[in-house]
Amino acid sequence: MDRDESSPALITSEHTGSLFSLHVKSRDLPEFFRLQERNQDRVRLLLGVMDMIRQAPTLGEGYQRGSAACGTLRGTSPDRLRGLYAAWRDSKHDWRVLIDQALEIKPNAAMPQEFLDELQLRVDANQRSIAAALKQLRAEWIKGKEIPGYGNWRTWWARTKPGRPFPKHCNTYPDGWSSRNLRRKLDASKARRVAHTQGLTAAKKLMPGMKLSRVGSAPGRELMWDDKEHDYFVNSFEHKQAARPIELYCHDYASAYKTFFGMKPKYKDDEGFLKKLTGDMMRLVIVGHYWNHGYHPQGTVNYAEHGTANFADDVCKALYDDTEGLITVSESGFDGRAAHAGLYHGRWRGQPGWKASLESGNNNDHNWLGAVAGQTGRNVETRPEHLHGLLTDNAQLLEAWAWLPVEFREMLEFPLADMHSFRLKLEQVYHYISCERDHDLEGWLECGNIMQMLDIGGHLISLDEIKSKPKDVQQKALVAMQCGLLIPQPVKMNRYEVWQRGRAALIPIHGGTVCRILGPGFAKEVKVQSGEIAFNDDTVSTETLYYFASVQTPDGVRDELPDGQKFEVYVNPFDPASLFVRNAKGRFLGTARQQPRAQRLNADQVTAAVKEYATEQNRVLSKLVKRQLPNIATRRDRHKHNASVIKKATQSIETARNEFTRKGTAALDASLADAATPTPPRPIKAKDLF
Repeated sequence: MDRDESSPALITSEHTGSLFSLHVKSRDLPEFFRLQERNQDRVRLLLGVMDMIRQAPTLGEGYQRGSAACGTLRGTSPDRLRGLYAAWRDSKHDWRVLIDQALEIKPNAAMPQEFLDELQLRVDANQRSIAAALKQLRAEWIKGKEIPGYGNWRTWWARTKPGRPFPKHCNTYPDGWSSRNLRRKLDASKARRVAHTQGLTAAKKLMPGMKLSRVGSAPGRELMWDDKEHDYFVNSFEHKQAARPIELYCHDYASAYKTFFGMKPKYKDDEGFLKKLTGDMMRLVIVGHYWNHGYHPQGTVNYAEHGTANFADDVCKALYDDTEGLITVSESGFDGRAAHAGLYHGRWRGQPGWKASLESGNNNDHNWLGAVAGQTGRNVETRPEHLHGLLTDNAQLLEAWAWLPVEFREMLEFPLADMHSFRLKLEQVYHYISCERDHDLEGWLECGNIMQMLDIGGHLISLDEIKSKPKDVQQKALVAMQCGLLIPQPVKMNRYEVWQRGRAALIPIHGGTVCRILGPGFAKEVKVQSGEIAFNDDTVSTETLYYFASVQTPDGVRDELPDGQKFEVYVNPFDPASLFVRNAKGRFLGTARQQPRAQRLNADQVTAAVKEYATEQNRVLSKLVKRQLPNIATRRDRHKHNASVIKKATQSIETARNEFTRKGTAALDASLADAATPTPPRPIKAKDLF
């Protein structure tokens, strides 16, 4: 540690042969170490100086040597050392006489304790300003009022200034009554000040909070539920107004991954009442997570508050009963109690600090979405001024959109995004966040969330990805690693990788539990026609929803729903891909798949849709094929018999044809040979002439 000019100089054996022959006894160390460090160094130095003076030939020479050894240390001139040495010797070598009392804090005994108590009570009573409380105290003193511990200024004058005439008006204060000094006498705890003036909830931010760790947890073991309002406006064409999106979501604690979320606009109805999230939306988000992901086989704890993101009693009971007690809910409890009995309690509310890890992630989400149009700012004070004009212009466009023909509506260009496009943007941002490795999440390394990866051209590839490549690529990578060209390096896993690693162990809830949680308020009666289920639900889409008229049963079998029959169905607006189907008596049948809707210009979507429709058509015809198997076998046998007959006949005809062709060819060849070879003339005989 660097020393200032007043620091003591170093005394070596050159000055005295027994530097620490006199030292602080061990029983005095607690008192010694309560001194300032500068005072501790001073005492140690002066102890050595005292020994130096004691061993000097004369006291005068000892004072001179000791002063030189102390350098520029205050109060160590030869004359001052003479007094210190005498006091040290008379006290039988007590180190306490060497303390520089100017460096130590004077006790509060200089002011009456009654006054200090009164001072603190006055400051506590003023909810806004400490300075105003001190000014009022000083003003009352000038006016002659009684102040505990001092009385009024006349009695104080007579006691402290005897014999001096009383002034006509008081123009002085007791010693130490400066504003700066009085502030030093007040309670130093800011938390206690805030607890009295604002409340215990605000004071907790100034006190140590509980430190919780994700070490020992696993994906799906601990889930946190919360709602938040996004800091921008989007267009809700359903309500014909700009609104701020409100999100309700599930956050996995172990992986810091957002597993499921739902979103609604915060809008005003026709009567001007503000519409926010409801308990029904919480039910949808709960079933969305537990149906798509599930609960941990060792149990899942849900951390919820008492606001919108709470678990209704019937939901808790359904989850607990249908999972044999593996899904439980832990609420944060209410807070709002008074800091002390002299205050009234505040408004009872949940404790957001119970989910501090979740709350800290919300700020990251807002930062990623900082470029979305219609930003409201962090609060009203920081709201952009141009937002007022933007919302005015947007409202005029919405009025025009309401009466324009449909073919012209799509031509309008709005300054704000709509709810659908904003949700797509939100999903993209959440995916980016879940895939980022540049994070500093608590307990991440202790949980073992590390994986070995290879840096290939600035792109990180895991060893598992290498194993999924063709064998020649794997061989090349192995050779490169053996040669030292590729060196595996430990890399922090991202949120998505940790979630996916543990997600396979989760158990989805039963479809019947989904219907039980949603309740009759979400049920719709539908009728199967032409092998499909079609109905309208404005909470999901303005378009008609179409589902295949077949259900995947809990046993994994796909059953067909007969045409013309009615069923009770449930659909989650935040996850419309699955339709939960029950019969008229409330028996759960299974889940139906939503029919795909492909974009004509998107070849991949069209191909996938064709495959899915072909699969459904084959399923529809499968019963007919099974029923007609005897006829199919008969037809197959008949085809085989006729093919055999035709084959034999064809072979016979072909053989005859080949034989005829062979003989004809031989005769033709012979005739051609005869024609090619001239016959020699026969000799003319006499009888031929006559």
